[in-house]
Amino acid sequence: MKRRSFIKFSSFALAGILTQACDPTNFQTYDISIRSDMQLGHLIFESTSFPEGNIFSTDYLIVGGGIAGLSAACQIRSRDFVLCELSENLGGSSSSQSYAGEIFSQGAHYDLAYP
Repeated sequence: MKRRSFIKFSSFALAGILTQACDPTNFQTYDISIRSDMQLGHLIFESTSFPEGNIFSTDYLIVGGGIAGLSAACQIRSRDFVLCELSENLGGSSSSQSYAGEIFSQGAHYDLAYP
């Protein structure tokens, strides 16, 4: 068998197996809640005034508890810093939640991906 024929034959055989996973009637539902900060993030972005909160001083302000923010906090852990995070969980785009043994990505870029 020629190489070209083998690749064609293998591709057709594999395509049938792979398309079985694309059956729109064969799906599972999960009782999970999607925690999204999209509305709050847009409010912060679009708003022009916020109530004044408590004023305090710190040597370092880290904005965001994603990988970069957590890495910065780790580097300066013995110094005076405050880490501000919008979400109730740390991790940013790397955050996740689990349900019944399944792990679901929970980062900002997944907000629109889940129904």
